[in-house]
Amino acid sequence: MRSFRDVQSEPVSQIPSRRPGPSLGRNVALNLVAQGLPMVAAVVAVPPVLAALGEARFGVLALAWTLVSFFGLLDLGVGRALTKLLAEREPGSGDARDLVGTALALALALGVVAGVALALAAPWLVQRVLAVPPELRAEAQRALGLLALALPAAVVGVTLRGVLEARQRFDLVTAVRAPMGVAMFAGPLLVVPFSSSLVAVVAVVVVVRVVALAGYLMAVARVEPWRTWPSSVHAARILRLGGWMTVSNVIAPLLLYLDRFVVASIVSLEAVTLYVTPFEVISRLSIIPLAVMGVVFPVFSRSLAGDPCEAHRLWRRSLVAVAGLLAPPALAVALLARPLLEMWLGADFAARAVAPAAILAVGMLVHGLTQPSFNLLQAAGRADVTARLHLVEAPLYLGYMWWLTARFGIVGTACAWLIRVGLSALALTLLAHFLVLNRRPRAAGEPP
Repeated sequence: MRSFRDVQSEPVSQIPSRRPGPSLGRNVALNLVAQGLPMVAAVVAVPPVLAALGEARFGVLALAWTLVSFFGLLDLGVGRALTKLLAEREPGSGDARDLVGTALALALALGVVAGVALALAAPWLVQRVLAVPPELRAEAQRALGLLALALPAAVVGVTLRGVLEARQRFDLVTAVRAPMGVAMFAGPLLVVPFSSSLVAVVAVVVVVRVVALAGYLMAVARVEPWRTWPSSVHAARILRLGGWMTVSNVIAPLLLYLDRFVVASIVSLEAVTLYVTPFEVISRLSIIPLAVMGVVFPVFSRSLAGDPCEAHRLWRRSLVAVAGLLAPPALAVALLARPLLEMWLGADFAARAVAPAAILAVGMLVHGLTQPSFNLLQAAGRADVTARLHLVEAPLYLGYMWWLTARFGIVGTACAWLIRVGLSALALTLLAHFLVLNRRPRAAGEPP
């Protein structure tokens, strides 16, 4: 731990704030609400919207939802890097204002580039990539072109949310994020009684994102003012840290969805249904560790900048919290997979899907327990380590998953996923201990 003299020698803007704030438990509960309410809205809204639009039009709408979320993640890590760097700085300081202004300028530029790229690629996507029926191609092309307007709002919105998370204002995050998530599904539901046009439905998605952006802007204006002139020093720091975070953001979904393509190639499309259907439900349990770590990540950053011992205690507490919240539902699904599947999809489906479903539920628990170490490493500025681990992990996982699937079918696929998350949990825990938890205290004047 650093001495009082060490702390005195640092710039004021680098000393983490010690002012009391909302409890972590309250913030986790708010984060669960923000992520859980849109799931409930989706369960209610998707069936009638699908019935009204038909499978082809609904497929384009589902693609629109995916693109907005995906481009929100592919912000070169600006939002998450901002959360880490801003949590280390005193609210309202000149350094913090410059940091926020620089991040918003970068996010706006990236969002505009993404929007222009989608607008230009819309004809190619509709005519060459997506299996859009000929009679819907013109309509789908207009809808994707319109969706391009939402991408700058989505990317900037993620960055603004990062400001609120750095300041532990999850009340304001929830006030914007929960209604936005619900409206993404409820909006099309309100439109389809009057129009089945893709353009009209996608227009609702665009409006929702723009309104959410306005909400984030008003919320951030109350919490953290910013300067509009970007700083090249801060831009380089954000992009360096965020670039490594982006590697993980790209590879992690690939590792999550790679298995279904392997099953389709080696086994059958029927096996894909048996494997993916329970996995899609079980994977929703991931909102629990995501909600916990979304709150803890900025606190990690602030603690590491001021008191590494507190970061160690927080790491242990977050492990206990994730295990306590995630273990009961995950183990219940693992133990009760057969009766649950029988009630949901029938005895025949349950008999063939019960083994992979139980294995995947245990894997989801293990995957959740990797999150404290993963977030601790990134909060310590070691996103390069998590990215390199993903780069090493991906080809190895593909190799043994291919072999296990060819040998044991979808049970082998599920076992491969469990092995991957188990090895990842072990590696991340060791890396967190050696690189962060047991590191030397930072010297006076050493940059964070």
